Amino acid sequence: VRNQIKASLLDYPVGKRNRNDWFNRWPAMCILQSDMTMWTNNCMKALLEMQSGRDKNALKNFYEFSKEQIGTMVDRVRGKLTKLQRKLMSQLLIIDVHARDVVKDMVEDGVASISDFQWTKQMRY
Repeated sequence: VRNQIKASLLDYPVGKRNRNDWFNRWPAMCILQSDMTMWTNNCMKALLEMQSGRDKNALKNFYEFSKEQIGTMVDRVRGKLTKLQRKLMSQLLIIDVHARDVVKDMVEDGVASISDFQWTKQMRY
């Protein structure tokens, strides 16, 4: 299982690349784990960019990116999927919508550092 998760993480689409093909290449557990890992990684990158002063809008940009990803997944759910694919996409949407809302809250609260409580409390679970 560990090797599969590691391989799915290495295969994760970076940037604006579409995740549709990636969803079909890996077991559901690997997809869910990799998605949460990449969300954490992307939040950390955004916060570090803000903390260093390189990009004060990094977290807001990540929020916009998250909304785009969710929109793409919603379009996919509206298409033809197998029962198993639909179940995976439903779970992934729930996780990603919650993650998007967490990022939105951090943007609204002005979180700009990895040491802000709003971020560190997310690392608890």
